[in-house]
Amino acid sequence: MKKCMLVVLLLLLISTPVLAQENNDISQFFQSYLDNGDLSFYASAGYWWGFCINAGVEYTLGEWNIANIWPIDYGVAVKVLYEGWSYAGYGFESYIGAAPFFMLHIGVKGTNLDFYEGIGLGFAFYMGNYYSEYNDFEIGFAAVSGVSWYFSKNMGLILEYAYIGWVSTWGIGITMKL
Repeated sequence: MKKCMLVVLLLLLISTPVLAQENNDISQFFQSYLDNGDLSFYASAGYWWGFCINAGVEYTLGEWNIANIWPIDYGVAVKVLYEGWSYAGYGFESYIGAAPFFMLHIGVKGTNLDFYEGIGLGFAFYMGNYYSEYNDFEIGFAAVSGVSWYFSKNMGLILEYAYIGWVSTWGIGITMKL
């Protein structure tokens, strides 16, 4: 029920400025918040099974403008993730992952919201000593999803989820464009 209410709230947040416009021309609903050549830095922290840290850098390569209606920014990024926790003194586990990504961004006009998705192939390393000492290394699929709310032209707050191999983190943080 809480997830359903969160989805409805997000839909209202996005649709209110769009539907409140006097001109219902669909080309006025979307906006690009990134420029070609922008270098963006991301950093976030959260708590899932343990403490999570996400950090990365992205370079904007260009923009697809579908029928001059829907601008989609695209770029390449590199992200590093960490998650670690302790089992109340019985042991610990630590996960580290890194991957290059191909990124897509879609901005909603009037909200300063920029939704982004990325896919890639990365590696994950994990270690621990819960039952016994163990270390492992994996190469696998990587994905990142998030939303940025720009409170100025070059800075914004982010909420993002990222997955690389065995490492799955989420976080709240900041983004900064140079």
